Amino acid sequence: MIDIEQFVADCVAAKKEDRAQEAVKQVLPRAVHDPRAMLAAVGEPSKAELNVLLRSETLTIFAATWTPNMNLMPHNHKMWALIGLLHGPRRQHPVAALGARRDGVRRQLPVRG
Repeated sequence: MIDIEQFVADCVAAKKEDRAQEAVKQVLPRAVHDPRAMLAAVGEPSKAELNVLLRSETLTIFAATWTPNMNLMPHNHKMWALIGLLHGPRRQHPVAALGARRDGVRRQLPVRG
């Protein structure tokens, strides 16, 4: 099982580094490499929701449950984001994919604002 408090602490520590995005990018794959363990830690999804694990001035970490046919309009928070995908298909609107890496990494997708 994943220790969520440790995962959050690792992300917070990585965010303080000079190359924060790269540092956090090293933390995320360790957390999502075993989807069953992460699901056990955050709970099996039963409905669409955003479970906020941390919200601060400089970092937000959340577990999102995305249901079929759920859509959001493309938007820009003018900051970088890293997304860890546990299971299911990764679909992107073409506008949302601008600047995103297309290197086949299934569980890690950088999005730049």
